[in-house]
Amino acid sequence: MILVFSILVSISSIAFGSIYYLIVWNNYIKLEKKNLQVAADNYAQQYIFTTEQMEQVIQNLLSDQEVLNSIGILSYTNKEEINKRSYYVDAKNIIQTALNTHFLKKNFSRVTLFMQNGIVISGTSYQSNPTDSAKDISDLDWLFLLEGKRGQYVLLPEHADNWTKLEDKQVVSVVKQILGKDLGYFEVQKSVESLNSMFVPENPMWNLFVYQNDELLYSSKRDNYQEDAGFINSVLGNVEMTDRAQIHNTNGYLMAISRMQNHNIRVVIIDHTPLLKETMKTVLPLTLLIIIGMLSVSTTYVYVSSRYILQPIRQLKFLMERTDIEHLKVSEEKTIIKDADIKELYDTYAEVLLKLKRSIQKERWLSELQKQAQFDLLQAQVNPHFLFNILNVISSRGLENGDEAICEICADLAQMLRYSTNVIEKQGTVASEIQYLEMYLALLRFRYQDKLKYEIHVEEQLNDFEIPKLSLQQIVENSILHAFKTLDCVKKIIITGKSSKDTWEISICDNGTGMSEETIKSINERCEQIREALTEKREHIEMEIGGMGIVNTYARMYQIYENRFSMNINSDESGTQVLFTVERGD
Repeated sequence: MILVFSILVSISSIAFGSIYYLIVWNNYIKLEKKNLQVAADNYAQQYIFTTEQMEQVIQNLLSDQEVLNSIGILSYTNKEEINKRSYYVDAKNIIQTALNTHFLKKNFSRVTLFMQNGIVISGTSYQSNPTDSAKDISDLDWLFLLEGKRGQYVLLPEHADNWTKLEDKQVVSVVKQILGKDLGYFEVQKSVESLNSMFVPENPMWNLFVYQNDELLYSSKRDNYQEDAGFINSVLGNVEMTDRAQIHNTNGYLMAISRMQNHNIRVVIIDHTPLLKETMKTVLPLTLLIIIGMLSVSTTYVYVSSRYILQPIRQLKFLMERTDIEHLKVSEEKTIIKDADIKELYDTYAEVLLKLKRSIQKERWLSELQKQAQFDLLQAQVNPHFLFNILNVISSRGLENGDEAICEICADLAQMLRYSTNVIEKQGTVASEIQYLEMYLALLRFRYQDKLKYEIHVEEQLNDFEIPKLSLQQIVENSILHAFKTLDCVKKIIITGKSSKDTWEISICDNGTGMSEETIKSINERCEQIREALTEKREHIEMEIGGMGIVNTYARMYQIYENRFSMNINSDESGTQVLFTVERGD
């Protein structure tokens, strides 16, 4: 007992410690998710601010009428002719002056005007980042992204600077096509290097990604870059564009998503901090201390209390060991038990022994009854022989007098008697019952002649189903005896049987005067009493073959099929129908 209590206390202590750990863990995760979401929102605001600055630069340039006029002039020439005429040179200088402001050179990597005629004008003239004016714009690998977006700002993902003579210069840029015929494009670039200094993660374990729709625009490109990118692509397909979401992935890392609706931009941060390890450093020692403390206190309490609890049980064991097994008699010394619950348990034990004693006595009595029943069975098998001999005598006299009808009657009656007095088989099949019923109706035809007509339509699928012996004959006998008392007409009996997927049923109909409502109600009440006696009260009911008609048949059918069996009586002035329905078993 002490061992059981100790095990329960240990399990409870560990469970409590685990719950405490989980609560602290969940609170830590919630706080980390919140901090990560705030950071994602801030980075998203910064990125949008940078993007809007780049768009504003293009808007300012297109708002300068002098710049627009100069672009219009240059659209009529090409890069070979631009330096041959003074007004082309003046137009180029106006544009280059507008692109060379201190603000543009300080905040952006490059601002470039490139036109379909091959003219390229950039505002950056520093030797550290020279512009390749001879660049062929047809070589721009991102130019196709501008198709169908005339007059719209297009945010280009991280790519190589196409206008520099240096290698590995990575930038992000905003491009807009100038409305008009062959007026070219403005591109404002921001170097990835400057973005990296702007978007410095607060935590060195963070990886930062910027997406427009499902296209990656920028990433901090730290460790686990490829793994994170694949995970993000799988998640973004399941997160609506309007979501702000924090996700805890299967690797134990956190991810926060912030979306700016005006630009369809989402900033994603993945935190690679080993959360489980961090929480275990602070929470696990305290959790272990709580578990050890609870175990110590609980074990001491269990030991002390068990000594007191087990004393009445020992007293109960002592009294039970002194039980007189031969006579099933308990000890009378129960006064030594002081605990009320244990004393009640001992009284229950004594009551069980008394019931067991009575059950043994009843078993002996039933054994005597069984011997008597076996004797009666042997006697019942002897009695029908006398009747068969009498029928043979009558049949022989019929043959001597040339009366074949008497021979047929005796033959049918002998078969019916042999079937009905077979006490070995308590039940019959639908096929055997129909055969017995046909012999019974054939005998009645000798009495009623043309005043009796009958039809039997039973599907072959019902032949092997089990029903009580003489059950159908009892219902037909009731119809003949009671349904036609005041009618001098042709008595018609119709027996039908059919099967469906879930049930099978047998119907017996007559064209008699019908039953009164009181009679039907009385039969239903008696059937209900039989059902309760057989199911709820579990009482034994004596059933006699050939007695009580419908009620007798209901009781014997219910004993076979229980709640799967039902009986309905439908009666009016045109006759009565008794319908047996049985649900198919599994």
